[in-house]
This record gives sequence, structure tokens and C-alpha cells, in this order.
Amino acid sequence: MPKPDRRMLPKAKINNKIVLYILIVSVCSCGVSPSDNERKVIGAWTIESIDHKDAESNLYEGALISFTEDGVFRAPRRNKNDSRTGKWEIIKIDEVDHLKIDSDNPYINGIYEVSQFSKDDLRPFQLEIIPIQTNQSEYKLGRLSSQPKDFL
Repeated sequence: MPKPDRRMLPKAKINNKIVLYILIVSVCSCGVSPSDNERKVIGAWTIESIDHKDAESNLYEGALISFTEDGVFRAPRRNKNDSRTGKWEIIKIDEVDHLKIDSDNPYINGIYEVSQFSKDDLRPFQLEIIPIQTNQSEYKLGRLSSQPKDFL
């Protein structure tokens, strides 16, 4: 069996490193894309109406809230010590998608049915989020026509 040419070995190692690098970059850049229902929620919204508004919630008609693609929820803070960010996600309950919000503001935390989840429109102009707990408020949200990057 002939001996391998030593001049070829360094090139083969370099080529293997390049292939490995490209493979790693490809795998890392292939993130999970949002589901259809996540796409319906992602963006900046204004609260158009609230039933049973609680004065301590600091959530009011015209307030801006947002849901980012990476699961960050933003809303007005209740007081200066609270964070204005929280988390959101789509969860399944009895095979039905629901919106779950977890933030420093207990008045909006909870699990909600979303009326537009049953519709085909991926960029609805309105969302109606209806709590599954009876002590939470129902919100009607309107999508902002421009999406401010500093709020998202």
C-alpha cells in the first residue's frame, strides 16, 4: 500500500475544518420559525378595550403592549419597581392553542383564548384575548400599523 503524500495532509485537514465550520453555522442559523398562531400574536399592539378594568393594573385603553418573536412580553409597569417585560408563549390545553402571559403585572398574567387562532389570517388587525380564569379581564387589541423597534 503506498504511503500518503505528506503534502496533501495539511490541505485535507484545512478542508475538513472548513466543512465542519460551514456545517456548524448552518445548524445554528436554522432556528425554529414561529408557528402560525405565534405569528398572529407577534408585534406591537394597543389596548382598544378592557372589560372589568382594575385601576391598580396600569393597563388602560390606548396602552402599548408587545409580543416579540423570542417570547418577550412588554406592557406598562404597575409601579416604578416592576419590570415592564415578561414572557409569553403559546400552550396547548386539550389540543387547543392558548396564549400564556407571565409578567410582573398580575392583572394581565394568565392563560387566554385568542379568537383569531381559529382564523387563517396570519396578520390580524385585532386580537381578542379572553381569559380562561374568571378573575381576569378580557382585552381587545389593535395591531399598530407601524411596529416601533424600540418597543419590541
